[in-house]
Parts: sequence; C-alpha cells; structure tokens
Amino acid sequence: MAVLKNSISNVNQKIGTNLVMLFLVAMFATFAWQAIRPILFNVDLYDFNSHYTASYATQRGLDPYNLEVLQGIAKEVGAKKVTVFRYPPFWLLLLTPLGAMPYPAAVLTWQILNLALLVLAIWLTAKTLRLGLDATNALVIGLLLFNYDPLIYNIAIGNPNLIILVLLVGTALAWTYKREMLAGFLIGLASAIKVTPVVFLAYFLWKKNFKLVATALGTLLTSIVLG
Repeated sequence: MAVLKNSISNVNQKIGTNLVMLFLVAMFATFAWQAIRPILFNVDLYDFNSHYTASYATQRGLDPYNLEVLQGIAKEVGAKKVTVFRYPPFWLLLLTPLGAMPYPAAVLTWQILNLALLVLAIWLTAKTLRLGLDATNALVIGLLLFNYDPLIYNIAIGNPNLIILVLLVGTALAWTYKREMLAGFLIGLASAIKVTPVVFLAYFLWKKNFKLVATALGTLLTSIVLG
C-alpha cells in the first residue's frame, strides 16, 4: 500500500512539474512574441530607435543629442518614431556595434539580447536569493514576471533597462559572495549607462564598504573619460 501511495505521489509530482514547465514555456513565448512582434509588423520601438539613431549619428560625426538629427536618421533607416536621447556618452560607445548594423539587423540583435538578459536576470536572482529552481520556485518567479507589466513593456519598446537589471542583480550576487571589487565594477558600469543606479552607493557607504564604493566611482570616472 505504501509503495502504491509513493508511486501516486511521484506521478502527481511529475505531472505538476510538467505543468509548471509548460506554463513557463508559455510565459517565455509571450516575452518572445513581444520581442519578435516589432520585427514582423514594423511596430514602433521608439525607445530603441533613440539609442540606435544616436549611435548611428555619433559614428557619422553628427550630434546624437539633437532630435532633428535623430529624426532625419530615423526616416533614412525606416524607423517610425524617435525621441530625445538622454543617456551618457559612454553608452554610445557600448552601442557602437548596433549602430554599425543595418536597422532591421540591429532590432533583431537587440531583441534577442533582451530575451537572453531576461533569462540571465532570473538565474542571477535565484543564485542571489539561494533559491533552488524547483517547480514551486519556478512557478512563483514565473507568475511574478508574467504579471509585471513594466518588464513586458520594456521589451515591447526596446528599453535597455534589462541590462541595468542584470548589472544590479550581479552586484547583489557578487556582494553576497564578498566579491567587493566585482560588485563595485558592476554597479559602476550600471551607473555609467544610466545615472540612477549611483544612488545605491549610499547603502554601501552606510555599510562602510569603502572598497566597493571606490571601485564603483573609479569605474564611473573611467567611463566618463572614455565617453
């Protein structure tokens, strides 16, 4: 009788795991659709367009912060809408490979990168929180992501926030394992791309983690010089 109960329990657990995996595949397919949709139907990726046209402008000696210049480039390459570019010059340096590509190839590359970053962010978060990716934890993470509209929206418009997310979660993971210089480098790099992550340095100052803060500031200053 006990053997029968164990067999039934194992079967139920296997069915539950398979259902969770099916749900996660469906969830990832939703994100993938948001990534592929602009390519198939020429849907407006206005945030990505700003980054692409700014990089394109820089490589041709034009002003990446001039909206009229960006609008002219957008019309030339076939991008629908473009907004003002507000990111630091260092980010333009990192965007060089994308700006050198034809617009359709750049869109495809960017959206594939976003999906890869999404998977990486989940894995880093699980490692940081020391979560085993069993069926239960995977289901909880999946439900949280699937119902987090800003994440879906970010992918839909081509926003670079997933890069910032991966760098910040990487910072947390490195700090958890007492890799202070690596953590400082990652948060410094995030701040070099988008200034707002620099506010997290206040927490590390409060914790008297001066090596991390010094590394972060050194990385940020280096990015300013390079930019």
